[in-house]
Amino acid sequence: MVNQLLTDLVDDNYLYLFDLKSFFTANAFHVAIPGSPKCEPLVKDINPNDEDWNEFNDMNKIIIRQLIRTMYRIAFPYLYNSYPFKVYLAWYHTANVVFIKTEDPDLPTFYFDPLINRIAHRDTVKSVDAQIDVSTQDYDNEEEEFVLPEEFEPLLTGVPLYTDDTANVIALVWAPRPFNLRSDRTRRALDISLVKSCYLEHCPSEHPVKVRVSYQKLLKCFVLNALHHRKPNPQKKRYLFRSFKSTKFFQSTTLDWVEFGLQVCREGYNMLSLLIHRKNLNCLHLDYNFS
Repeated sequence: MVNQLLTDLVDDNYLYLFDLKSFFTANAFHVAIPGSPKCEPLVKDINPNDEDWNEFNDMNKIIIRQLIRTMYRIAFPYLYNSYPFKVYLAWYHTANVVFIKTEDPDLPTFYFDPLINRIAHRDTVKSVDAQIDVSTQDYDNEEEEFVLPEEFEPLLTGVPLYTDDTANVIALVWAPRPFNLRSDRTRRALDISLVKSCYLEHCPSEHPVKVRVSYQKLLKCFVLNALHHRKPNPQKKRYLFRSFKSTKFFQSTTLDWVEFGLQVCREGYNMLSLLIHRKNLNCLHLDYNFS
C-alpha cells in the first residue's frame, strides 16, 4: 500500500554531497550546497587575522587565486579551506547497487533489465561461442581434448535457483526503514514517516519555485534538528527499596508468618479505629476480629 509513497532509490551514490555530513560541513563553512538551504553560521565572528598561518607567513603553502567551487570545499574540507572547524568527512564513493525495484509481479526473480544490461543476452552468447571456436583452432590436433564425464553435474543442481518467495525476500532486504526490520519498538502508525525521504533527495528542477522553497524549508529544519541534537545522558536505574535499605532510617529483618499476620491485624485495627473516629461514627467496642 505504501509503495507509491516510498522512494525507489537504493544507491547511496545518488546522495553524494547531499547527505547529513555534507550539510554539517556546509553549515560549518557557512556555504550552501546547490539545491539545499543556507543555515546560520556555526562559528560567528571569525577573524582572518587569527589564523595560524596564511600566505604571508608561510612559503610552503599552496595559494589558490581562483574561486574555489563550493562542492570542492565540502568534499575536501582540509584541502580547500584555511580554517576547517567541526567538519565531517563523508564517503567519496560506495559500491554500485544493481538492484532495481520491479513493479510487474509476472517477471521472474532474476532477469536482464535493459537499464543495466544494455547488450542483449543472445548476442553475448553468440560472441562467447565464436571466441571459443577461434581459440580451439590454435591447439594441436594431435593433443587429446579434455572431456568431462557424462555423470558430472554442477554443484547444487538439485536446488532450485529461486522460489515463489525469493523476489519478496529480496524486496524486503532493500526496503527502507522500518520495513526492513524484523522487530522494533512499538510505535503508532502516524509516527512512522513515509514521505520524509522525499525532501532529503534532490528536488526536481521542473517543479515550481514555491515547491522548491518548501523542500528547502523542510530540509533546513531537518538539518538544524540533527545538528543541535544531543545524546541523552545515561540514567542509572534506581530501585526504591534498595535506596531505602542503604539509609539508616530503614532496616530489613526476617519475621515468622504468625508474627507477620499478628502485626498486619494490629495495624489494620489501628487504621480502622482512626477511620471510625474520623467519620464521627458511634462504636461500642472494636476487637481484633473487626466486629
